[in-house]
Amino acid sequence: MTGQLKRVTTEYINFEDRIRLNGLTPNGTVSVWLTQRLCNNLVKNLIAWLEKTMSEMPDILQHNMQSFAQQRAHCSQQQQAASEQPVRPDNEINKHKSWLAFSISLQTAPHAVRLIISDLAETESIEFSMEARQLRQWLNILYKGYSQANWPDDMWPSWMIASSENTLPNEQAVH
Repeated sequence: MTGQLKRVTTEYINFEDRIRLNGLTPNGTVSVWLTQRLCNNLVKNLIAWLEKTMSEMPDILQHNMQSFAQQRAHCSQQQQAASEQPVRPDNEINKHKSWLAFSISLQTAPHAVRLIISDLAETESIEFSMEARQLRQWLNILYKGYSQANWPDDMWPSWMIASSENTLPNEQAVH
């Protein structure tokens, strides 16, 4: 069953050592667990897509523009998080699903990406699309999860790390 996410909250869960996506679908809430391996591959591909959007620029200009765009996304994320409640798992068991992600398909367009996340049997999947600004916001949240988990950050570019150093520890991970 595929669910189109209306909203998603992303958080690192220490006990599971995984990233959890809590999504709001037309049928209720869903929690999808992402492993470090899956996240590493996803981050590499999403960063590559963002870098491709500015690939015509000289390297130094590209780095500065990426950093500026990332900081702008971070500021708008802080304003947005102040007015939105995080998506939490539904207390009614029949309205809430939870499963481990096995694969993520990435579909790209010139100004947006779509993620389709599926379980091993491909009986459950969710999908959501993000424009560049939303993607940058979500990457900020993922980077925060990586920091909390003490996962290696060698795939993150310097422009991403520099902009995330200003992240406040008590920010909500609403996207």
